[in-house]
Amino acid sequence: MPAGCRNLLDEVYPGIFVGDRHAAQKTEFLKRLGITHILNAAEGTRARTVNTGKDYYTSSNIEYLGLELLDNEVEVISHYLHPALEFICKAVDQEGKVLVHCEMGISRSSTFVIAYLMWKEKMNLIEAVKKVREKRDVRPNSGFLKQLVLLEMNLAKLGGVLVAS
Repeated sequence: MPAGCRNLLDEVYPGIFVGDRHAAQKTEFLKRLGITHILNAAEGTRARTVNTGKDYYTSSNIEYLGLELLDNEVEVISHYLHPALEFICKAVDQEGKVLVHCEMGISRSSTFVIAYLMWKEKMNLIEAVKKVREKRDVRPNSGFLKQLVLLEMNLAKLGGVLVAS
C-alpha cells in the first residue's frame, strides 16, 4: 500500500478490526460487514477525536464503548485497558465483530488491539505489533508503547492476569 494510503478499516485478527473515523461513521457499511461492537478510543468533540456515541449506533444494534483519549505521549491509556480489553473480549467471545477505532486508526485504536493480543492470545509485544502490522500500518505513539512494555512486564509477572488500574 502506498505511503499515506490506508483502508477505512482492516481485519487485523479474526473478528477484530482497526479503523478510522470515516469507517466508524458509516453505520450501513458496518452493518453489512457484521460489526456488532464498536470501541471508540477517541470519543469527544475536541480536535482529533470522533464525535459518535452510544446513541449514534442505536438503530444499528451495535454495542458501543467510548473512551475519551488523546493521541499524545502523556495520555495514560493504561487506565482504560481493563474496560477496553473486556469489551473486545466480550465481542470475540460472542462470535461478533468489533471495530476498534480512533481518528486515523493508527495509534490509540491499535494500542488496545495490541494489548488484547498480548493479554488474551499470550503474544509478546513484538509479536502483537507484527501481527497487527501484517494487515494495517499502525504506529502507537511512544507513550503508548512504553505503557505496552509495562503491560508486557506485568502480564509476565502475574502469569497473564489483567489487573484493573
